[in-house]
Amino acid sequence: MKFPLLPAGAAVLLIFTVNAFPQNVEKAVGAYNRGLRLQDAGDVDNALAAYSAAIAANPRMADAYNNRANIHLSRGDQNGAIADHSKVVEISPRHGVSYSNRGNVCLEKGEYDPAIADDSKAIEIFGGLTQSYDTKSHAMSHHNRGNALTAKGDYPKAIPDYSRALEIVPRATRR
Repeated sequence: MKFPLLPAGAAVLLIFTVNAFPQNVEKAVGAYNRGLRLQDAGDVDNALAAYSAAIAANPRMADAYNNRANIHLSRGDQNGAIADHSKVVEISPRHGVSYSNRGNVCLEKGEYDPAIADDSKAIEIFGGLTQSYDTKSHAMSHHNRGNALTAKGDYPKAIPDYSRALEIVPRATRR
């Protein structure tokens, strides 16, 4: 079976496609790659449909849910974004970016406690990772949790999060 070429960094995608039936793997990867191309071209409506097709072919393709969540959010569909990020963390419980992103959507909706819980989980996940991308995401999770705490008026807890984010950022830029 020949697989379409995946963009750089998409090797992790294969982890989520191995649980699909073999005939669906090619279909899922093809639809996912079509979604990437369409999204890059700014055709979010068709990209959304392509990611949905990838998910239909392989309901465990976390990256397709993640990208579809981002499209939902860009279209103002916060509930759709939350649902898709929730599916990502169900499939891949160590996907820190989806916890952080879901937390951001909760913050936008004024749901501060779920935002704090998601950013706390992201901080836990990112705290043990060492790549610069993970380090930057770790800093953003502290910053975002600080924003949720500030929105709740809990400044004494928010200040250490902002301080920790500032400590992490210089380390992230040196890598």
